[in-house]
Amino acid sequence: MATQEFDDCGDPKTEVTDNVTVMGLNKWYSCKIEKLGWMVIEAKNNDMSSLKRYKCGLQHLLKHVKAKQAKQAKQTTDPDKQNDLEIMEKNISIIHELVLSMLKQQSITVTQQSMTETQSMTETQQSMPVTPSMPGGGKRGVKKGSKKGSKKGSKRGSKKSKKM
Repeated sequence: MATQEFDDCGDPKTEVTDNVTVMGLNKWYSCKIEKLGWMVIEAKNNDMSSLKRYKCGLQHLLKHVKAKQAKQAKQTTDPDKQNDLEIMEKNISIIHELVLSMLKQQSITVTQQSMTETQSMTETQQSMPVTPSMPGGGKRGVKKGSKKGSKKGSKRGSKKSKKM
């Protein structure tokens, strides 16, 4: 049984076809640019799974842009399209590098935070005096509330006031 190879995004490795149109690539590219702002917010909120999925989407887009560039270079029908594809490739590469640095920075920050938390927990545990627990130590100062009805009644009024 043949084993299937996977790329670094976890997707099966397949050959990239050049069946996509330049207009389709342009729309895909525009969506990725718009989504970049959301990914910055996700990174700020420590949601690295979204950022990793975004990185994989950029990689797939970059593969398709390069495949289309290769096809356009052979045909050389429209130099403007070739130029557009080159600009797209350059910008996608820049965004991809940015996302990689954000992921790297976030992993460093998370590691530093976990080390700091571990150190502060051990320092706190060492500084706490050992005292026996007090018997009958229930919650103090907590009043149980009683359920009281509204003083004004409902907004529509009572049945008696409607009859009058």
